[in-house]
Amino acid sequence: MPPAAARAAAMRSFRTAYDQVLEQRWPDPYEPVDLPTPCGITRVNSCGPADAPPLVLLPGGGATSTVWGACVAAGLARSHRVHAVDLVGDPGPGVPAPGRPVRAVADLIGWLDAVLDVPGVSHHARPLTAAAEIARCLAVAD
Repeated sequence: MPPAAARAAAMRSFRTAYDQVLEQRWPDPYEPVDLPTPCGITRVNSCGPADAPPLVLLPGGGATSTVWGACVAAGLARSHRVHAVDLVGDPGPGVPAPGRPVRAVADLIGWLDAVLDVPGVSHHARPLTAAAEIARCLAVAD
């Protein structure tokens, strides 16, 4: 199989598994949204009452927003409007913008700031591991 075909097949397989995790482990209904940002298209999976306080959840580097499924299913989405964000350029259905590679924390801060500018979302981030640095820098920059 040519390399491009192998990559396309691997991506289809990944997307199928990603969607299955959401279907099997997240509460229904959840709302997947692809947000345009300066760094590319970013997937945000949201659930919970629309009028509840927003809570933004970031995965660790190399993971996807689906890692939050157990927390969301355990009840986090009963008291909050949860917005679980896939990091741009990491695994997930997002698409990095051509010519806009994310190379530094400053790039990620600009990206996250664009994500948080969406109506109904605010700077209430609860990150894990590598994403903690992004959120910390954003909080200091504000």
